[in-house]
Parts: sequence; structure tokens; C-alpha cells
Amino acid sequence: MVDWPHLNWLRKLPVPQAYSSMANLPNTVWDDMKQFARLSVQAAAETGARSVGMIAPVYPPAQQRDGSPHPNGEFILEFVQAAHAAGLETRNEWMCVSASPDEGNRNQEIWGYRKLHEFWRQPSRPEALVVYPDTTARGVVMGLLELQVRVPQDLKLVLHKNVEVEMLCPLPATFLTVSMREVAQALLEQVEQQFYGNSCAPKLIGYRREPLP
Repeated sequence: MVDWPHLNWLRKLPVPQAYSSMANLPNTVWDDMKQFARLSVQAAAETGARSVGMIAPVYPPAQQRDGSPHPNGEFILEFVQAAHAAGLETRNEWMCVSASPDEGNRNQEIWGYRKLHEFWRQPSRPEALVVYPDTTARGVVMGLLELQVRVPQDLKLVLHKNVEVEMLCPLPATFLTVSMREVAQALLEQVEQQFYGNSCAPKLIGYRREPLP
């Protein structure tokens, strides 16, 4: 998860480089967050939910440092637009995202746990909840179990998951999975291409949907 402060000096090194980063730069690999947004809304709609919210530790600045649209902002916009297109209600208070760049970055599991409690205290809540990423989902699941929320009767769940990382979730949920092996392979391919003098455009790794257990 290489950020701009590190990119500024790493890019000066005279060696082939590839980054797991959402920066709009060559030699970068990231998961397709906009695709996740669309698939998660589709999954929520197919559960019969009429409204949807999100818990995700993403701070949505308008732009990256190079002036291009920031993926976090595009992710949230894509989610809201997909919800409206699917006929699902969403509200600002149901979009539990970070209020600052640092919030939620240090321990996303604890952040998800706390945000779930804030989310559940609201006077009105959506019928479905999308959680990104899996580290946040662990805290959300813990909070749901503690509050004895009935899933899917009280709340339908759509969760992010890395294929290669086990996650204990004793609640029925739809998982959208992305492979870290594919990310690693893409990074290696980008390094290899540089040895041949080829430039590498940013690459996005797509999601797959797992059905309810």
C-alpha cells in the first residue's frame, strides 16, 4: 500500500520497480475498487434489500497529488451511483467512511468494530451493509455478534475478502473476493517487462463473487 510520500523517493531509485498502490502511476497494481462497488450493490439488491450503506476506512479526497481523480472518491461515487441505478436508497449517514487520511489506517479491525457500533446506534439504518476491506470486516462481524444483530433478518451483509486470507465469519454473508496471488503475479510481470524496456500502465485486479453459504 505504497503512498505518495514513499513513491516520491522510491521512484528515484535506478532499479526496476512495481508498487501495490492506488496512485495513478506506471508500474502500479491495485484492486478494482469501482468494480467492487458495483458488485456489492448488485449483491445487496439480490438479497431483497431496498436500502444499503457502507463501512470502509477510505478518506475521499477529490484528487490525487498529480491532479487525477482519487480512487477513494471514485469508489464512493461509484457505490452511490450504482445504488441509485439499482433502486436502492442510500444516505450520507449510512456511508461510514474516514473523516481524515489517518483515521482507520492504523488498526482497521478496531476501527470497523467502533464504526459498527456507531452505525447501529443510528435511529434509522439500511437493510443491507457493505464492508471493505476484510480487516475492517473482522471488526464489524465482532460488533454484530456482540450486539446480537440477526443476519440476514435485521441486516444483509456483503463483505470484502482476500482469497488467500482466512476469515472467521459465523454470519451468513456474500463475499466479494480478490486474489493476492494475482496481485503478486502482476507486480512480478511489471518488473519483468521493465527489463525488456517496456513501460507498464497501472493494472487493476478484478473481483469474484462467492454466494451465501
